[in-house]
Amino acid sequence: MGPDGNGLIRVRVFGNVEGMQRCGQRAVLMVTRVVEGTSTSVARRRVELTCGLASGHLGEHQDPAHGEHWAGKPGQTPTLLRHEEDDA
Repeated sequence: MGPDGNGLIRVRVFGNVEGMQRCGQRAVLMVTRVVEGTSTSVARRRVELTCGLASGHLGEHQDPAHGEHWAGKPGQTPTLLRHEEDDA
């Protein structure tokens, strides 16, 4: 049991958590598909990603709106490729 008797431990956070500086690192996701009868892949859609983690975070960047994550250095905008099959 926590100190308040219900199994929870209270944590006090100082500062403006909602106003926390976001990382904002960007990447571009290109979703491709195969053109039937060829060995060619074409872009189906382009998605601009933005990291929503706190500035200075450790590890990969994450875009919570699109459920994507990537590695990248500051000042670079990596391009990510993902192939999706056509729905039959």
